[in-house]
Amino acid sequence: MKKRFPAIILALALCVGMAVPAFAADETNPYTYQVSVPNGGSAAKAEAEYQLLNVKASDKNTYTYESQAAGRTLTTRTLPLGATITVDGMQNVDNLLVENTAIRAWSDPDGDGVYEARLFQRKGSTVTVVPLTEKGPAASTSDTRYTDYITHQQAGFMALHANGSSVSFVTFNTNRLNELFGPNTLISVSVYSNGQLDEEKACDWFLLTGQYSDVPAAYDKAVLWAVANGITNGTTDATFSPTQSCTHAQILTFLYRAAGNPPASAKAPVTVADAYKKAVNWAYEKKLIDDSFDPNAYCTRSQAMMYIWQALGSQKAESTIGSFTDLSADAAYATAVSWAIANGLTNGTTTTTFSPDQVCNRGQIVTFLHRAYVEEARIPTAG
Repeated sequence: MKKRFPAIILALALCVGMAVPAFAADETNPYTYQVSVPNGGSAAKAEAEYQLLNVKASDKNTYTYESQAAGRTLTTRTLPLGATITVDGMQNVDNLLVENTAIRAWSDPDGDGVYEARLFQRKGSTVTVVPLTEKGPAASTSDTRYTDYITHQQAGFMALHANGSSVSFVTFNTNRLNELFGPNTLISVSVYSNGQLDEEKACDWFLLTGQYSDVPAAYDKAVLWAVANGITNGTTDATFSPTQSCTHAQILTFLYRAAGNPPASAKAPVTVADAYKKAVNWAYEKKLIDDSFDPNAYCTRSQAMMYIWQALGSQKAESTIGSFTDLSADAAYATAVSWAIANGLTNGTTTTTFSPDQVCNRGQIVTFLHRAYVEEARIPTAG
């Protein structure tokens, strides 16, 4: 993201009155914001100094970008993929929409602490998010194609549900929010009644992590990178399964995708599932594997490191195994692991062990690959 000074007048004024906190007292708020996280998880509370690049709206189609710097601490609920936000207590009459939900979003894709407001573009009944790269310089606009809010119906969220009375609810899924905005996005959820926003009674704040609910902090950046770059997906919409063991075919497929899906003319003399064929043929052509290759056998950590080392040119490394007491200087993997240690691809399973014979899991392999293929990621924290 291009660096800009964040706003002095924060976008909080759009959703909460400057005299009231982000979370209004229960007695003044007729709506409830229920958060559900899969796998028994919880929505984390977080306080952070969010610097928002303000979009000040004189009406829903007119924007003025502020330019002076300021910060404001917001209390948010931090949500992983698969979580839901349900706004309850909304009113309808004979199932006709009287109140509707709206969201505003500010994204910080490069993590520099400056959150930029997202714009939505209307084309008939279709609403799309304008990419940050296409918004142009900080300026004013009155283009009526754009809007600073979007209702759940237009965004493709779950529609209004009537429960047999005049009270209804709307549910947002964080998977869909991440499709729209990407990770590291601050979301304001609010309610309009008869076209008017009650700023003091109907607003809550959420921070989308873009992360699966079962991924520990040590793996979060690597998993985000792997998913964003098509190296692997989650095992479900809400889970990544970082501790799931990997086969040789799976490890080579992840490596092949990290390498950019290069073409290969060779054909490995083994039978593999269609999903793995291109990767295995490429690995065979590059002599990472031979005729004895077993695609379904589990792949150890040292074998995974050997694959990465070979794919990146089998670079020389000093004959050292560092402080790890479970590595042998005479082992076939010694040079590969020495190279990995020297280049920050691994930090071991403990301060003194690498666990070369331990089966490599999904969290470990995406972490190794992230560090191998992204230079700035070579400051190991786990794995």
